[in-house]
Amino acid sequence: MGGRAPQTVPDEDLPDPEPDDQAELSPRGIRCAAGRSSYCITWDGKMKPCNSFPGIDEDVFETSFKEAWKKINEHVNALRYPPECDTCRYRKACKTCIVEHLDAEGCSRHANPRVCEFVKRFVHEGFVKM
Repeated sequence: MGGRAPQTVPDEDLPDPEPDDQAELSPRGIRCAAGRSSYCITWDGKMKPCNSFPGIDEDVFETSFKEAWKKINEHVNALRYPPECDTCRYRKACKTCIVEHLDAEGCSRHANPRVCEFVKRFVHEGFVKM
């Protein structure tokens, strides 16, 4: 497991976003189509918002397809990004999947510091514009 340890980027080394660029978060919380207009079904009949979502599934054999979709959609619509994301100055540059912020219980109570550092690094290196 060699390699360099990631270095943090001080906020003062990063560009300030324009005030007008602070886009509102989606009222539904997530930024992709998972569980809102798309889904996947695993080999054993479990409907999931996408393959990345842990612990969010409904058995289409035990319930109807329609009922499974309804439950998946309700669960995904209830998800929210961590509170820190609402006021983060890098929110517009962050295209991170909400799954990256989920804890073992499937909740996004706190932002994942590794994800935040990754986004800051990409902005600092010029790969992502704010």
